Parts: sequence; structure tokens; C-alpha cells
Amino acid sequence: MKNKIIFVVLFSAVTFAACSDGMLPKAPEPSASTSPACLMQAYKIGADPTTAVTGEITISSGEGVVLTYSASPVSAAAELTSEPASVVGQPIVIQPVEKKKEEKKDDKKGGAAKAAAADDKKDKKIENGEVKGSNEFRALTENVSFTLTAKNEDKGKKVSECKGHVNVVVSPEPAALTINKFTASATDVNAGEKVSLCWDVSPADASVLIVDDQENQVFPLASAAPAAPVEGSTLQSPKTLMATGSAKPVDEEEPAEEDAAEEEAPAAAPTCVDVTPAATTTYTLTASTADEQSAVSTVTVNVKELEVKVVSFLANGMEAPVLDKAGEARLTWEVTPENASVVIDPEVGTVKSKGEATVKVEKTTTYTLTANVGDVVTAKQVTVTVSQIAGVATATTLSASATDVFAGEELTLNWSVKAPDGGTVPAEGLKVVIDAPDGRTEVAAGTTSATIAPSASGSYAVEVSGVAGGVVRSNQVNIAVRSWKNSDVGGKWRAVGISGNLAVVGAASNRGGNIQFARLSGDTAFEKVSYSFSDAINSLYFKDFSTPLASYGDLPINAISVDSSSGRIYAAATGAVLYSDNSGKSWSAMDVFTMRANIKGVYERQSCKGGVQAGTKGSVLANFVQVCDVLVDQGRVIIATDLGVHYTDEAGEFVSGKSCWQGVPKVKCSKENELSWIPVHSLTSFGGRIYAGTATGVWVSDNRGESWSDFSGGDVSSSQAVYALAVDSENKKLYSAGPGGTFAAELGGGADWKKLGEVTDGGAIYSLAVDPASSGTVYAGAEAGIFVSRDFGGSWKNVSESMGSTPAIYGLAVGKSGASVGVYAATSGGMFSSVATAVKPLVTTAATPTEAPPQPATEPAPAPAPAPAASETMKALLFK
Repeated sequence: MKNKIIFVVLFSAVTFAACSDGMLPKAPEPSASTSPACLMQAYKIGADPTTAVTGEITISSGEGVVLTYSASPVSAAAELTSEPASVVGQPIVIQPVEKKKEEKKDDKKGGAAKAAAADDKKDKKIENGEVKGSNEFRALTENVSFTLTAKNEDKGKKVSECKGHVNVVVSPEPAALTINKFTASATDVNAGEKVSLCWDVSPADASVLIVDDQENQVFPLASAAPAAPVEGSTLQSPKTLMATGSAKPVDEEEPAEEDAAEEEAPAAAPTCVDVTPAATTTYTLTASTADEQSAVSTVTVNVKELEVKVVSFLANGMEAPVLDKAGEARLTWEVTPENASVVIDPEVGTVKSKGEATVKVEKTTTYTLTANVGDVVTAKQVTVTVSQIAGVATATTLSASATDVFAGEELTLNWSVKAPDGGTVPAEGLKVVIDAPDGRTEVAAGTTSATIAPSASGSYAVEVSGVAGGVVRSNQVNIAVRSWKNSDVGGKWRAVGISGNLAVVGAASNRGGNIQFARLSGDTAFEKVSYSFSDAINSLYFKDFSTPLASYGDLPINAISVDSSSGRIYAAATGAVLYSDNSGKSWSAMDVFTMRANIKGVYERQSCKGGVQAGTKGSVLANFVQVCDVLVDQGRVIIATDLGVHYTDEAGEFVSGKSCWQGVPKVKCSKENELSWIPVHSLTSFGGRIYAGTATGVWVSDNRGESWSDFSGGDVSSSQAVYALAVDSENKKLYSAGPGGTFAAELGGGADWKKLGEVTDGGAIYSLAVDPASSGTVYAGAEAGIFVSRDFGGSWKNVSESMGSTPAIYGLAVGKSGASVGVYAATSGGMFSSVATAVKPLVTTAATPTEAPPQPATEPAPAPAPAPAASETMKALLFK
């Protein structure tokens, strides 16, 4: 009996020491009852195991925990489960083991007897068993409840159960402080002009402080009293400031509401504040949050030497209106700065800097506006013409078939002359002169249209003279005439994509493992970026591949695509998918695709857009998979390659070893699809469908690239190569092009392709782009230059004239930023761009005696990420 007691005490001491050292928790010793006892504990991954707790543990989002557990006595397997179930997946089954008993020191049985006794117990059911173990659960982002369930059956066949629980509470990450915007309504102003500083900070409860470069507080105001003016900056009064940003300014003369219960709710915190700088001033916005985050942004307002400017001076909304008879005209004007003295003669007199006045016009009259501030004086005139064709014509309406054209491209001007009764005046006997920025041209009498090739941007109008004398001038139509500018980045370029107001381009000729990119703003090349492909491969495979890469040949960038949801830029490259999270300033590899020598077509095969992929026999680099295009759809990265369409849902990081690209042929972890082994040249999407231009026509997927069906039909056959696709979402059209010309089908309908107008002498078409600012305008990049269609592909015009040569156009992109529309072309002769102000083609109705025709309007870097481990797909394709 004494020996038994000593055994229990020693065993308990050992158990306590093990737990205190961070070992698995020891299940409680069984009591006289056969009911099992369960114990669960948890500690953060990387923490000291002695910090393990029972019941509940709190971690931050993205951290993980280690679960330790034990139960005894048990006679059957225990299960570890979770809620939600997806954390554990299938229940983890833990098999029990029989507890070892200490042998008595006075045991006189021999070895043979012990072995016989052990053999007798082999097939017996485990009694007084125990389960114990531990598991790690990483990157938790939601609350989880873990449960251990254990059972024991006593000799009387009675089954008892115990459950152990640990709750993991995941605290969300605090919202990141971001200054989304801090701008000035004008950055070049006259002294004393009002400027609005506006900002957008998230989260919304962040505090905002704005000071000028003299450390004077601009927002919020230090007190309700008017701030004393300081040199370089003049603040608005507190009342004006507090009204800024609210729905309705405070009226100082309005009495306060007597009923406090009916008071309006306080206005939301303003997001703009007005300042009137007297000298050039830099304003600094500092945002901060309760969790000690802070961010700073600045904006500078330049104060110019005093300039008095007539912003506008019009009569009936026009610069040179014509009345069919004596009547009234409405003068409108605006002058800066606001404190200028303004006089209009005749008849009107002294007026404010901005306003309107109605004048009676008995005969053709010229009105002169004179403005001055001190000794600085400026003036502008507007003439109201009273027509001598009274009773014959009232107004002329002008329209243009296009308002954004390239030098040498033709367009048609159309006009009509209206009679007082609303009818059309016959063209016979009317003299018409086109008034253009580059001169005046008389057209044949009796015509109502003219085809011109404008050479200068500006306002176009026509003047119609009647047989009885007098002139009726039309409304003005603004026409932008584009030309191409070589961006002076040199070399051959193959791909271009637009991100905001930047164009990012990739080179077609890259040697020695270095891949060249360029970043353009507007039509100016301002930066080249080099990416070392050989360094990425060396980092991935721990071997020097500089020599085989140097002899491999060109490593072109075939396409550049921008994920509109994240702003990430993807590049479809030779043997890789690259990405940039800083507008192309630096690049990283998302994955690399090399090939083994035992895959068919490894040494020479058809590749992107008619090219041939030639490998290097006997070299350690047998070949690369050529990535022809890349598309991001709801976070899924889908790539077109010369071995089919592949996709992965790991868009946020390098494809890790735990995942696999799908659609890759001859890879165990990847499921092939209908396009495996087929060269796929381009991808586009619309309305939940993804379209692929391939060596065998057009294909479509309704499940984000997992399976494909033939979308050829009509004038596009399944044996026809399609190099380029483009979507016109406004007009519900899908365009395709290749060696066989250009085609169109209706989006949402079947594959009823119609052949479009012939691109004469253009050769194969490599790229297509739809103009977002001009309905029906489509660009085609071909072997022999760039072509444009203004009628949905019905006819095409070569507009390469101002390029100075006729290079092959491999990549096209059209983007609109504010009032500018940029067209970018990656070519065999360099990188070209054309940027112009977007204008709308207008058809203006004729004026009446009391309402003038409306005028046409003008629309308003971190370092590269380290190369990560190779993915399962890459390992499967990897050379030995």
C-alpha cells in the first residue's frame, strides 16, 4: 500500500512539471467514476506555451493559435471540431492509447511471463485509455469555437461523454488612415482671389488640422472670433467658415428659433474651407486617429502678379449672335478678380464683376466691356448683328460628323438655314463660307454640307449670306485635330495599358533577362523601368540562369492589364505573370512558367498573335510558356497562353506551393479544359461572360474560365485565328480582329459575327480599342499602321501620317482622364501617343428671335517584393 501511494505522488509531480514546461495538458486522473474528463488550452503561435489558457483567448486578425488537448479515461477515438466547421474541415480523429502502468519493484515475473501477459492484452478493448495532442490553426480572421469530444464505456457498457471547449476571439484590424484627397480649387490665382481647400480623409472620424506655411491654423478655427489677417494668407470669417460644407449657409439676420426642440441638427463637419492668400502659400493637412495613426498632405497655391481677366462676355450665349430683326439680347459676363471695376457701353453702365443684363438692339451694335483694378485695364467686345434678311432666315444650325480627328482624316460639316416659320430655307441662292481656325473657305452655292480635312484644332462655324444682303452665322462646333508624338523612349514596344492618367508600356525586345517598361504621363515619356527576370528565376530556383537567359532571345511583354478594383497592374510576359502595385514604378513576379523537354511542342510551336515560340534544345531552359494576355475577374487572375487558358484565385500574392494554376495541361494538380494546348491570344469580359480570341476562333466561358464553349459563327469560323477582342459596352457590341479582318457581334446574343469594312492594305490586325469619349469610334492596330473607324467599323482610315513612317502597331489603349482623351500605340518604331481635349459632337437647334442657339460645350513607390517560393504548377512544369 505504501508503494502505491508513493507511485501516485511521483506521477502527479511529473505531470505538473510537464505542463509547466509547456508540454501538452495532462488529462485529469480518473476518479472512481468512469466518466472521462476533457481538457483544452490555447496559446498564440510563437508565444511561450506556458501562456496557454483555457476557456477563451483573444488574438488579432491574421494571427494563429496552438490548441493542446487531452482526455481520459476513454475507450474510443475522440474528435476535434470547430464552429465554423471550415476552420478544422473534417473532424480530426484522435485515437486513444492505453496508459502505461509502473511495474512493481518486487515483481518477480520473468521476461517470458511478461511477454505472454502482453500478448494476452493485444486484442483486448482499450480500457482506461487516454487521448492527447496539439494542432496549429494559422491566419484566423473570424471568431472560432473549438470542441474536443471524448467517450468512455465502462464494464457495464455504460457510455459517458465529456467535451472540452476553447473560444478564439479575433479582434479586427483598425481601419487604416488615408488622406484620399487634399486639393485646391485653383493653384494659380490673383492676390485676394478666393480658393477652396477640399479634402477627403478616411476613416470619417479622423481629426483634421490645416495650417499655412506660417503655422497659422486654417481649420478648424481656433476661436469663434475673426482671425487677424497674417502676411501671406487671409482667412474667411468664422461664420463663413462654419457655413462651408453645410447644406445651407447661416443667415446672420434670421432670428433664432424659439422652440429648441425644432432646431435643425448641426451641420456635418465641413470638407472644404475657403482661403484668400495674399502671397504664394503652402497649406499642410495633418490627419490623426485615436489609435495614434497620422498622415500629412500638402497643397500649394501660387499667387500671380495682378491680372485682370474677362473670363467671358457673350450675347445670347454667343460671341457673335445674329438677330433676324430688331429686338432684345441678353448680355452675360464674368471678370476676375471679383473686386475689379467693370463698365459696359453703350447703355448698360457700371456693373458687378459677374452678371447679366437685357439690352434693346435696334441695329447692329458692338458692346464693349472694360475692366480695371488700379492701373491694370483690359477690355473685350461682342457684336450683336441685326440681319438684313428679315423674313427670309432666322438662324443657321451646324453639326459635324466627328469632333475628334487625326491630321489628314476627313469629316463632314452639315448645316441648315431656318425660316421664321420654322421651315428650312432652300439652299439655292445662298452663299456659304466656312470660318475655320486656319482660315475662311467659300463652298459651292446651293450646298448644305462639305467634306473637309481640318488641320487645326478650334471652333468651326459657317456664315450664310442671303440674296438681299446680310449674314446669318451658325453656332460653333469645337473640333480637336490630333497628331502623333513619338515619346522618345526608343526601341520596339509591344504592350500598353492605362492606369489613371498614366500609360504603362512593355518592350517587345528584351535581351539577357532584363525586361523594360516605360511610364508616360499625357504624351511625355518621363521614366523607364527595368525588371530583372533572371534575378527572379535565380531567387526562385537557387541557381544562376544568367547565361542561358542571355542566349535565349527576346522576352517580350505581350499585354498589360489593370485591375480596376485594386489598381494593380498586370503584365503578360514570356514565361511569367508580373505585377505592380505602384503604377508601374517597380515589378514583381506572380508566377513563372517553364517547360520540361518531354512536353509536346516544347521546342517550336505557334504562339501569341502569329508568332513562333522557339526553345533551346539541350539547354537547361528548354522553353517558356508564352503568356499572351491577362484579365482579372472578381479577384480571379485569368491568363491567355500559347498552351490554353489558365486561372488562379490567388490574385493577391505569388501563387504559393499550396495552390495550383487550373487549366494547365499535363499537370496532376490542374484540371484541363476545352482550350488546353490551343494558343489563346486575347481575353475580354462583359456581363459575367469571358471571351477568348484563339487560334480556333472565339470561345466563351460562363464560369470565369473553368470551362469553354465555341463562340464562332456567321463570318467567323472555328478555324480562324482571332488576335484581338474589344467591348463597346455603350452600344452592346463585341469586336474581334486578326489576319482575316475585323468583325462584330451583338453582346448578349449568339455568335452571329458580321464582317466589317475592309482595313485596306493594313495586313493582320494585332489590337483593338474602343474610344470611351466618342460613340462608334474604334481603333485597330495593324501590321501597316493604325486605323480608325467613326461608324462602328463600317469604314476605316489610316491615321499613321504624323508618325513619320508606317510601323506595325502591336498594342493599343484609349483612356479618358478629365477633359483629355489619350490614344497610345506600342509599335515596332517606338511608343506613340496622342492626347487632346475631349469634345462632344453637337447638333444645335436653330435660334428663335427670343432664344439664341446654344453653343457647343467642351467637357470639362515601394521596393519590389522578394521572390517567393515556386508554385505547384511551376514545380510540375519545371525543368530537371
